[in-house]
Amino acid sequence: MPLPPQVFKSLHETVKMTEQMMKNAESNQWETVIKLEKQRQQMIEDLFNNHEEKDRTQHFNQLLQTLIDLNQKLANLGESHVKNLGGELKAVQKGRQATRAYRDIVKLKRKRE
Repeated sequence: MPLPPQVFKSLHETVKMTEQMMKNAESNQWETVIKLEKQRQQMIEDLFNNHEEKDRTQHFNQLLQTLIDLNQKLANLGESHVKNLGGELKAVQKGRQATRAYRDIVKLKRKRE
């Protein structure tokens, strides 16, 4: 049984949402990405829960591959963002350590005076 047109519409909407998530990720709008991911996850579940694999057409599979490719790019952006945050956190921690060391030196000098 062929897939109903609504399935293709839903898949197109999911691809468009993923493209929007990519734009948001590239703009470092990660809160928006997270919000959209929750909606997108439900859309994907609905696509797969309601239709059997044997009913999928070549067009459906092409759209699905597009979605998979976009998802991989989005995941890569997310990983890069996490690494950047880790580097920033290390820099902040080093700054705090340097500040503590400076304060300790100042305290020692004051005690000696």
